[in-house]
Amino acid sequence: MNPPRIDPDCGVESSPSDLRRRVLLVDDNLDEQRLLRRILTLADVDVTLECNGQAAVDRIFNDRNSDSSKFDLILMDLRMPVLDGCEATRELRSGGYEGAIAIVTAFDDHAVREAAFDAGCDEFLTKPVPRPKLLDVVKKYAAASAE
Repeated sequence: MNPPRIDPDCGVESSPSDLRRRVLLVDDNLDEQRLLRRILTLADVDVTLECNGQAAVDRIFNDRNSDSSKFDLILMDLRMPVLDGCEATRELRSGGYEGAIAIVTAFDDHAVREAAFDAGCDEFLTKPVPRPKLLDVVKKYAAASAE
C-alpha cells in the first residue's frame, strides 16, 4: 500500500472572501483533499487544509483569538497519521472547542460510529460523501454559527 500523498497546500487557507461559510478540511489523502476542496470551493466555501489531526488541533488552539480559527465546520478524516480524527476531536472538545465537527470516513460500522460520537463529533459522514449531503451539512452548521 502506498502512503497517502500530502497536498503541498496543507496548512494554507484558500483566498479570503466575505462569505460566512468556512470549513477546516483535515485529511491526509491528497486525492480526497482535492475532491472535497473542489466541491466546497465551487459552492463558495472558504477551505483551510490540514494534513492530520494534530495540525488541526494546533490550528484551532494556537489561533484561538484570530479569525483564522473561526470555522463553521471541521471536516475530519478518521484514519490519519500523527493523531486520528477521533483523538483530535476528543482533544478539541476537552480543550473547550464548541464548533461543529464532522467525522468523514470510509469505515462505516456501528463501533466506528459510536467511537466518533463518543469523541464528540456532531456528524458522521461516509465516504464517498455525495455532493448534496456534504453541502447540506456545511449549510446546516454555517447557519447555526451565524445565529
